[in-house]
Amino acid sequence: MPREQLKQLLGQLQNELDQTRFLDDEARAMLEELHEDIEDVLDAEKQQDDPVYATLRERLVGASARFSAQHPTLDAALREIGTMLGKIGI
Repeated sequence: MPREQLKQLLGQLQNELDQTRFLDDEARAMLEELHEDIEDVLDAEKQQDDPVYATLRERLVGASARFSAQHPTLDAALREIGTMLGKIGI
């Protein structure tokens, strides 16, 4: 169930990205890369020793901090995704 919820959250994040007009190319690329990496982890069910696991939550925390002031909806979505990743052991 948490994996399904996480996929829904990723869909919400994508919607937020699509609706956010004032986001520089670097930030948008970073968020899209995070989204793809999370999808890869969920779809491939990679092992926890995979290098993607080592940085994924750290990158989410960094992205959340970056967007907290200017893009609070992105920040909230990223924090919730981080929480869900923790629930499934990532």
